[in-house]
Amino acid sequence: MPRQAHHSSNYGGARPNSGRPLAARSKLAQQLVERAYENGIHPFDYILSIVRDETVDQKTRLYAAHAAMPYCGAKLNTIEVNVNNDLDNLSTVEKIALASSLRTQILEQRPDMTLPAIEGEVVNATN
Repeated sequence: MPRQAHHSSNYGGARPNSGRPLAARSKLAQQLVERAYENGIHPFDYILSIVRDETVDQKTRLYAAHAAMPYCGAKLNTIEVNVNNDLDNLSTVEKIALASSLRTQILEQRPDMTLPAIEGEVVNATN
């Protein structure tokens, strides 16, 4: 008899309404929140107090620190950058002129800075 005959169509893979609910808390996290409300302090403050308490075992402190992290800083997101580069359409002479112009602007803002010469650049006595 083929193997598939013994199993339902729900064999393997994700099934609807199975697993842990998305907003479910672990038992330890739920205990931390309940103890915090019993003490009359905000759960985040209580979690930080656990992180700072050196008498608490390290595993619990690390778990508390991990739980507090989303509230301590912004999450980094990826961004899409589109760069329109007209340099490919410029001749070598135009590219050198553009680089020289940018170099001059930088040196005007930072006269103490020393920049190397650009290959093919004509340097005036004023540069």
